[in-house]
Amino acid sequence: MSTAYENRKSSCANITQALKQLVNSSAKSDDFAQQIVDLIQHESALYFVGLFLLDPPKEWAIFKAGNCDAGQEMRIRGHKIPVGKGPVGRSISMKAVCIVDFYIPDRLFISILPPKMQLEPIAHLETIEATIPASLLPDTWSQMIIPIRTEQGIIGALDLQSSEKVNFHHQDIALFLPLADQIALVCEGC
Repeated sequence: MSTAYENRKSSCANITQALKQLVNSSAKSDDFAQQIVDLIQHESALYFVGLFLLDPPKEWAIFKAGNCDAGQEMRIRGHKIPVGKGPVGRSISMKAVCIVDFYIPDRLFISILPPKMQLEPIAHLETIEATIPASLLPDTWSQMIIPIRTEQGIIGALDLQSSEKVNFHHQDIALFLPLADQIALVCEGC
């Protein structure tokens, strides 16, 4: 295994432990979503971390928190993505991890990995329109979206973006899935 993978594995373990403490905290604050993305971004050194939660009719993924100026801007704008559109909406509707292999402004080429194939080779490659304007996150070169699941179903998505080309790989899915599960516990408790 590469040093980068080992570093990411260590970071994910630290994040998972901190999220467990947040789940067990009796004093959850209203800005739990921001605490989550700040923690993940700090530990993983990713370019952007965003958290989307579904509205009650499950038609829109509502942006709840994100790091950097882009996250603040999206929150102020009330950014939301239709379920089924773009990588985030597609990840939610397909209940699958989405890895963006490379980024071209306003067009994304993605690999959708259905739940039973998460640790298998890429299922297929398709082109879909971007749902976050490239002007907000101009340095994104790779992205991984992980649906946030509870026993009742999908409740949102964790959006991880890197300024490095082809930064996310299949082995990363096994590292980040437990984070999404911990986020689901935090979200259920609020």
